[in-house]
Amino acid sequence: MNRLRWLGFVVLLQGSLWGCSGGSSGPSSELRLASLAETALVDAEFDRDHAFSFVVVGCNRINAADVTPDNPSTANREQLNRTFREVAALRPLPRFMFFAGDLILGYTDDPNLVERELSAWRDIYEASPLADADVRLVAIPGNHEVQGASSPRRAYRAAEEVWLRVMEPYIVGSNGPGEGGEDGLSTDQSRLTYSFDYRGTHFLILSTDPADRDWRFRCSPTCQPVIRTAASAPATVSLAPAWIGQAESSASTAHMRS
Repeated sequence: MNRLRWLGFVVLLQGSLWGCSGGSSGPSSELRLASLAETALVDAEFDRDHAFSFVVVGCNRINAADVTPDNPSTANREQLNRTFREVAALRPLPRFMFFAGDLILGYTDDPNLVERELSAWRDIYEASPLADADVRLVAIPGNHEVQGASSPRRAYRAAEEVWLRVMEPYIVGSNGPGEGGEDGLSTDQSRLTYSFDYRGTHFLILSTDPADRDWRFRCSPTCQPVIRTAASAPATVSLAPAWIGQAESSASTAHMRS
């Protein structure tokens, strides 16, 4: 079996199971018990309308010691191209490919270097067979894309702006938290942390390193239940886990509207 098939998860999530699609969060005494035949018909209908797969990949960058002038992307090109080929060859094709951060080496205070690396990464993807396949690429920033070179590392506005500009075709939502708000965010995170629905499944995209907050900022009471849901939901995609604590959380979704 192609090893990448282990990365394609068939999603058969009903709204009543996870409460993400407006369904009930539990069984109702008013529901009529269906016969086995009726259940089979319902399952077949649900499978046809809702079944799909997706792939999650992340952290394909090289180390600083391996950077060479002939590889401006700072990606592991051999592995990256192989991954793109193998995903494009999957049958049935996955509907999404989520690239969960650390596409490039980054970790620089020079936003122009971040732009060159991300643009070169895009060149590799757009020359691959996956770019022509019916698979939607969803790119998610990691700490290497948005954080600078100093220690301790901190994300900064200019790097976020580069990500939003260069990777714009691969951002699929804009309903995340804006600048300010309950969490005192210093930059607009609405296209870095956001959510979207597809075939009865709610996907939550988390950027764990907002500028000047990174993963250490206080999460408002409004966002704590959302973060807890994200931490347990299989359709949450981020580079780092959604940490839960009394005072801190990895990402704010207080103003998520989907």
